[in-house]
Amino acid sequence: MRIYRIKEWWYYLGFVLLGALAGKTSLKDFLISALSAFFIGCFSFSFNEFADKNLPFQFLKYPLIALGLALITLFFLPPLKKFLVTFLLILGFFYSFPLFPLKKIPFLGTLINGVGFPLLILLGSGRKEVLYLCLTFFFLCLTAQLIHEYTHQSEDEERGIISTAVKLGEKGKNFLFLLLLPPLYFSFYISFISPAFVFVMFLTLFNFRRKDFIFLRRIYRMENFIFGIYLLQYYMICSFKRM
Repeated sequence: MRIYRIKEWWYYLGFVLLGALAGKTSLKDFLISALSAFFIGCFSFSFNEFADKNLPFQFLKYPLIALGLALITLFFLPPLKKFLVTFLLILGFFYSFPLFPLKKIPFLGTLINGVGFPLLILLGSGRKEVLYLCLTFFFLCLTAQLIHEYTHQSEDEERGIISTAVKLGEKGKNFLFLLLLPPLYFSFYISFISPAFVFVMFLTLFNFRRKDFIFLRRIYRMENFIFGIYLLQYYMICSFKRM
């Protein structure tokens, strides 16, 4: 688990489950898709570890094992999912590729983080009808990535890393606030079911005003996590009603 950094991304597999429930996917198709997503995560994060820390060449066997297992799942997937798995593997490779890592290009690296994870919803479903869910979580993940970058802005500046947050500077925080509005709207909507969301919503606004990005990052992560749980419960109930 340490080599593949599973603790850092395991919850994103919930996107595959969300897509499967929203797209009325069979259990067999869901399990294969989830397996593909798991190996994609193992490959992408272990390859990123290899590239970031300049690890010995022998370490490369771990990303290659995960890559091979992900490619094996292609034989059991329909054409659209084959394309998605291939695309995500290529994205994970070039995101960390040592000679020319896309993650070090301002805006592009941030955009990749916003796009990559929501595509797991489409991988879980295989139906174009869930694109609205992908778009919703694209904004959520993009905002989360920007909050992450602003949290580490001073460190990146010291290390000479030009992230999107470093590039935008103080003016970019107003843009970030606009991106916060959709998830705040979701929080308000769900607050009719769970009053705790009102508290989370005001915490988000308050900490943004304070520019306390470390705490904002924790609150925003919790908010998105609960929003995802809410959607999973909603689609589960819909599935039971159809039975």
